[in-house]
Amino acid sequence: MQERIGQHLGNYEIRSLLGAGGFAEVYLAENRFLGTLAAIKVMNDQMSSQDVASFIREARTIAALKHPNILRVLDFGIEPTPYIVLEYATGGTLRQRHPTGTTVPLPTICSYVKQIAAALQYAHDQKRVHRDVKPENVLMQDDGTVVLSDFGIAVMIQKLTVSRSAQDVVGTITYMAPEQITGKAGPASDQYALAVVVYEWLCGAPPFVGTTFIEIAVKHCTEPPPSLRSRMPTLPEAVERVVLKALAKEPQQRFESVEAFAHALDQTIAANSISMKAPPCIDLAATIPNSKEQRIQGDTPPQIPTVSIAANPVSIYDPIIPLLPAIPLVGRENDLTRIKRRLASGGNVALTALNGLPGVGKTALAIALAHDAELRTHFSDGILWAGLGPNPNIASLLSRWGSLLGIAATEMASLKDSGAWARVLRGAIGSRKMLLVIDDVWKVEEALTFKVGGPNCAHLLTTRHRDIASHMAFDGATEIEELSEEESVALLHLLAPAAVEYEPKRVYDLVHAVGGLPLALTLMGNYLRKQAYSGQPRRIATALQRLTQPEERLTISEPYGPMEGHPNLSSDTHLSLQSVIAVTDQALPQDARNALYALSVFPP
Repeated sequence: MQERIGQHLGNYEIRSLLGAGGFAEVYLAENRFLGTLAAIKVMNDQMSSQDVASFIREARTIAALKHPNILRVLDFGIEPTPYIVLEYATGGTLRQRHPTGTTVPLPTICSYVKQIAAALQYAHDQKRVHRDVKPENVLMQDDGTVVLSDFGIAVMIQKLTVSRSAQDVVGTITYMAPEQITGKAGPASDQYALAVVVYEWLCGAPPFVGTTFIEIAVKHCTEPPPSLRSRMPTLPEAVERVVLKALAKEPQQRFESVEAFAHALDQTIAANSISMKAPPCIDLAATIPNSKEQRIQGDTPPQIPTVSIAANPVSIYDPIIPLLPAIPLVGRENDLTRIKRRLASGGNVALTALNGLPGVGKTALAIALAHDAELRTHFSDGILWAGLGPNPNIASLLSRWGSLLGIAATEMASLKDSGAWARVLRGAIGSRKMLLVIDDVWKVEEALTFKVGGPNCAHLLTTRHRDIASHMAFDGATEIEELSEEESVALLHLLAPAAVEYEPKRVYDLVHAVGGLPLALTLMGNYLRKQAYSGQPRRIATALQRLTQPEERLTISEPYGPMEGHPNLSSDTHLSLQSVIAVTDQALPQDARNALYALSVFPP
């Protein structure tokens, strides 16, 4: 990267690195003859002659887009490497201005959306789809105008890249429409992405979050967006309806155009005369690391005055805390009572750890505890949440905690290692009474990075690894057991009451086959609820048959399931859970199954 500084690309001399992503690097450059500044996006991939021809066609098409809210393409070239010269926007990206976890005032949202929608509508009229609308790709000019960048870059990258993994695009899946996930992007996909951005600006978090590409993709395709009003009770229902309409699963159920969505949002907000005060937005331009997925273009934006939350304490509830599921916990009353008592017992409890099999419900318990009214009263200064998983973005999580705690951007920019982060976060928390949740820990050193609470705080950790729980919690480790037979039947009855009532004897056979993992039971319950056999109430019998058919290799009595040994599953993934996943895979429509195959979760 740094070796390009001083080199010439066309008429431009590269001066500094602005940012880097998985497929391109962005540099600040100066025109040698005019003295003007520009941003140059340099593609990383090696290109064949066919790729070069495709690159030229795409670059010409992008350059032909002329709109005041679209970042201008000034030039492009292919020697010595493919590159595109872009207008230089000095105001930075909207992600830098409004970091993850902060909200945006409604008048500002309206201004942004009208300008972004105008750019998208113009492109859609030209038969172009952006495919990558997100705050990182919206920049601000000196005069406050916002411009959409990276038009067509997603298509270009797709054409120029021979192979890519789901991990390479995990930063974008947050904003990806269901039809785009299955390879059928259209203008309505950009509307959906813009609605996700609006949702995030309104409440501080996108509708669907997760630790893996596939987890988020499945939520986009199958789950309704969580209610905005559950996160923002003061938001009028009419505004929520507009946003949720643009987030409809089917493109034809959304607004007829992205411009219509922007107009409806603007009119609804005006009609309700909403006045909302957002929390202070802290400028993290210099502190957010350049992840592979980010495409940063633009200099550090002007510093926005920061407000120290520590100086004006309020309760901080991390917007990333998952919402409570529609189905209540079953069989966990004693666990909840015991863990609550321990967490609230006083400052002598440094950390409580929950461990157990994958799918046993550790995260579900943590979510329930994070929403518990008594614990929220006890931890009156708030709750922070860090979802780790096998490949966490530690820097992003630390930055979010820092912004929520009111740490100045200049101070965070100087933090170079986890020890420095821990000292600063611990100082910001001070004597506050907070609960810090560290979910899905895979490595001790990563958990220690987030163990920053003060004397009045408690930490709640979840992990599938017993040795990590014992190491972190000493005498505070709690193993979460599988549900009993009666508890398992009760959970299935909540999920699929008709099926259980039609076949009360068969349901026990199913429980014996599936086991007591809540995740496996939930998958099977959802499967039962959605099945119909021409009026014949044999859903459970049919499910049992599918679980045990040798030709489908779904037997759970021997390790021959199609998921056994798959690299995307942990070696300790319960065999019954593997089998249930396989059954539900078979129940998917062909398009959905193809999407999963493409994501390399269930290889063909």
